Amino acid sequence: LHGNGSHRGIWRPVAYGLADAGFPGVLLDLRGHGDSDHVVPPAYDPPDHAADIVQVVIALGLTRYAILGHSNGALVAARFITAAGRFPTVPPPVAFIWVDLDPLVPRGQVAYFRERADSVGRVFPTVEDVLVGFQRMYPNVSADVLRTFIAEGLRPVEGGWRMKLDPATFATWEPGDLRPELTRITCPTLVLRGAASLVSSPEGLADLQRGLPRCEVREIPGGSHLLLLEYPERVAKAIREFLRSKAVGRIMPS
Repeated sequence: LHGNGSHRGIWRPVAYGLADAGFPGVLLDLRGHGDSDHVVPPAYDPPDHAADIVQVVIALGLTRYAILGHSNGALVAARFITAAGRFPTVPPPVAFIWVDLDPLVPRGQVAYFRERADSVGRVFPTVEDVLVGFQRMYPNVSADVLRTFIAEGLRPVEGGWRMKLDPATFATWEPGDLRPELTRITCPTLVLRGAASLVSSPEGLADLQRGLPRCEVREIPGGSHLLLLEYPERVAKAIREFLRSKAVGRIMPS
């Protein structure tokens, strides 16, 4: 599961490394993102997305699976895990990978998204125009990987390219406070953090360590918030090692 403002492609480089090791993945665009539908009125908070994940697990007939969430996707995954117990036909995941977000998102980060809502509808003349801005923010991501990720999140329109994202996902986002729910997540959980991330914090990491009953932490040296694109091999290796250490074994969708 991807973050707010992102799409399923952010996991693809990591997913290749997991699939090669016997852990095939299902990459999803959350509602309002990528190629998924927009909804009116807007309903793009973690509980809304978590309800969709319940239906995905049922539709795919998953029985033994891990759930991986980057940024807001980690909040969605956590809300799904805590809600799944209310659905007898939804087996819980055997493992959870939480990537680079605090369980209580600072209000400044929420305000940042809301202030940028109008910019989501901007039309860019070329894909390269979008790429330049991202390269300045994330110089550790290779140009080819970044170009592929960006292009997947754009659609052609008159005059150029526009994000597939629904602007309302920014304008209405309310991540909530997940800290009181952490003790209910009882499956083995790996918390991954980019050591140079400006999004997650030592305080948030401490909250996760205190709250999650079966928590392990790994930092990716040099990684920023986009560590999935910067160091996909390192991330995939950390996830593989964690799943194997917990005797999760081969995970296969039916």
